[in-house]
Amino acid sequence: GIRTKDIGGDKTTKEFTQEIVNRL
Repeated sequence: GIRTKDIGGDKTTKEFTQEIVNRL
């Protein structure tokens, strides 16, 4: 899986998922 800390520091799963959706 993807480690959120490697991408943007500590984030909740919801925040992380939203960030991915925004990139699509």
